[in-house]
Amino acid sequence: MQLFVVQRVDDYTANSAVFVQDLVDKIKGRGVEYRCGEIGMIQDISQIMRHEHETKSVDSASKVLATAPTMKRQTGFKITTKDGFAHEFDYVVLAAGVNTPLFARKLSVGESCPTYPLRGYSLTIYTNHTQDKDANGQLENRKSANLLNMPLSIDDMYCSSVGVNMARMAGFGELVGYRDKAADVPSLAPRVMARYARAIFPESSVTEETALQCFRPCSPDDIPIVGEVSSVPGLYMHTGHGTLGWTLCLATSECLAQAVHDDINCNETPSMYQLPGGITVDRALLSPDRFL
Repeated sequence: MQLFVVQRVDDYTANSAVFVQDLVDKIKGRGVEYRCGEIGMIQDISQIMRHEHETKSVDSASKVLATAPTMKRQTGFKITTKDGFAHEFDYVVLAAGVNTPLFARKLSVGESCPTYPLRGYSLTIYTNHTQDKDANGQLENRKSANLLNMPLSIDDMYCSSVGVNMARMAGFGELVGYRDKAADVPSLAPRVMARYARAIFPESSVTEETALQCFRPCSPDDIPIVGEVSSVPGLYMHTGHGTLGWTLCLATSECLAQAVHDDINCNETPSMYQLPGGITVDRALLSPDRFL
């Protein structure tokens, strides 16, 4: 099997799972509470009107869930979780991946989030590369020792190292609906990816059964949806990254943080987001309002 690949000499790679877990731990250390799994699963979200002057939203155990400005907004949000508790918030960020439009529809702003799930696959490849003398030497010298010298692209699939003896291949895009319906739609993607993986790494024992499917929220113009929904003050979106979620998320998260910060502090809204390195991004380019 003859393969032609494109090496990405100006690209970087990282292990997203390790990064996210470390980020979660750091955020928890700042006092943020995560409500996950069956107990924290959101059952309903709605917009509410209120006039009281409060500074905190508190649950039944008197544990602070969110801190708000001195004077509450006249509008807010009530989120009911599967455990039966209802919590009120001044600001909400919808960042639920492919499920974001489902929540948006509950707030009658589905037209601001016209994303669609795109099914793709990732395949983790393990080898005995740790036996390589050069790799071991790099590890002893505390230098980066990766399975690949640089990421590569091959037939619309992307492959990069996430460790000295581990690489990850990702690719394919299938319009097969949401996860529950997609289960009935077969795919040749895992078989094709495993075949390519064995060709690139003949010492690996990778099989198609180890391929994982993922559903990416794709926007109509393939640009992330980031910012406030103007028709519902306090409601923000962070979705629509498509196949580039790990690539773009840090930049778009910074954009979102700036938008929320300006809103909370009643700052005049600038036309551009300011990113490190002097990079600017037009707010209108990412705005959920661009689809209206």
